[in-house]
Amino acid sequence: MGENPKYVFCYGTPAVDSITKLKLLDYKELCRVLGIPYGRKIGIVTYHSVTLESGTSGPQINEILKAIKRIKGIYWVLTSNNADTGVRTIAEKIKLFTLKNPKTATFRISLGQQKYLSLLRNASVMVGNSSSGLIEAPFFRLPVVNIGDRQKGRIKAANVIDVRQCKKKFIIKAIKKVLSPRFRQSLKKIENPYDKGNASEKTKEKLRTISITEAMIKKTFFEIKK
Repeated sequence: MGENPKYVFCYGTPAVDSITKLKLLDYKELCRVLGIPYGRKIGIVTYHSVTLESGTSGPQINEILKAIKRIKGIYWVLTSNNADTGVRTIAEKIKLFTLKNPKTATFRISLGQQKYLSLLRNASVMVGNSSSGLIEAPFFRLPVVNIGDRQKGRIKAANVIDVRQCKKKFIIKAIKKVLSPRFRQSLKKIENPYDKGNASEKTKEKLRTISITEAMIKKTFFEIKK
């Protein structure tokens, strides 16, 4: 990507460090705080619009909502989406869905870090196209159905199943697969490619050893000569 290799260090993401430092809520406390019916399995839906796919947000969220409605035994927590084009369409459809299905779904605009990570910890499945499905979810061995191209090309752990076509039948099939005991069993020894351990501390210590010069601040393209 044009960076000088001597200034590139692979330490993972500080986002995972937060998980080990926060006191996360257990299932019972999470149900109480979020008003989730106790004893139900929890599913998460976090779907963002894709900037370069104009006009697709409405049809795609419709397919996702139709799919999760067909999955029995799951109480769905649908979270707010990003601020890109199409955000209002997605939010309106999600709100309407939860209003029509109060016994099986709820909508949360903002959970905050502790409650969101606690949700990942206690959920049975995550559906959508959020980067948290790739970065934080593997820490909890949480199965993820990743829909569309928003995360295309990114490294994914074994907890992620990709659904390229945002169609109800493919989404339902993927959700049923990741909810199966066999799939859950396969995640017991999962490795998170974004978790190298103590990323924040390693980054801080490395920065102490580097002199930040004007040449570094002004971006130039480093070409590797063969």
